[in-house]
Amino acid sequence: MKRIIIAMTVVWAVVMGLLLFHPGVRVRYWAWRMMMSDQSAVRRHFAARLESRPAQSLAVAGRLLDHDDREIRAVAVVIADASQEPASQGVLLEALHDADASIRDAAALALGRRGDVELVRELARLATDEDPPVAAAAVFALQRDAGGQAVEAILGILSDADSVEVRVQAIESLGLLGVDRARPILTEMLGDRRSVTSPPANERCLWRGLAAQHVTLDLSAGQSIPSSQAGAKRVGDYAGEALRRLDRDSRASTLPATSPSRKPTTTSRSP
Repeated sequence: MKRIIIAMTVVWAVVMGLLLFHPGVRVRYWAWRMMMSDQSAVRRHFAARLESRPAQSLAVAGRLLDHDDREIRAVAVVIADASQEPASQGVLLEALHDADASIRDAAALALGRRGDVELVRELARLATDEDPPVAAAAVFALQRDAGGQAVEAILGILSDADSVEVRVQAIESLGLLGVDRARPILTEMLGDRRSVTSPPANERCLWRGLAAQHVTLDLSAGQSIPSSQAGAKRVGDYAGEALRRLDRDSRASTLPATSPSRKPTTTSRSP
């Protein structure tokens, strides 16, 4: 009897060891530990483990994205961004619907890097979503793609969008992409005096990047802050900025190219 108990104990230990070392079991355990802990150090530890194995961790990304904590949902976006599996695209598209702007922006950046034609069509469809934050995030993703199909989609969105948030994102995106064909409709937008309560994703990303590096702007040294932070802006203000950006790009493209300076050649004389 004693031998049987010992044998069963050994078998149980071997089985448990194999399960713990199985990738699928490990990532679920790490995800569980991260979600159950309220200590930031513990969360970072298991987040790093999950992010180091995106192919396996993608299986738990959906659960992480449903969590109440923004930091845990952000881990899901990092995992999906790093994964090359087809299912990762679905996780990122779902993250565009997140209530937190930083999650939506991160997902949009990740989707914009993929360069997939079918994905651009899906983003163009989402850009007409009834929820303005979702639609604006889709426009930001199209901007990051920057392909011809994406630009056409943004032009169409700017013409049809009623939402302030979506319109401002489309204006900002076209200005940054240097789409000269947008001039007529941007000129029309100058008269839109509606107030902007949420800055476009480009400004949010800039300020998050500065905050992460603990950078503050020294106004006394002549540095400027994004105008949305300086005071209330209107849709027409963004249209004006986009047109001025297009003007600068146009002038820069017409400047003559400067040839590199040549050193004077010297002819050696034979003695």
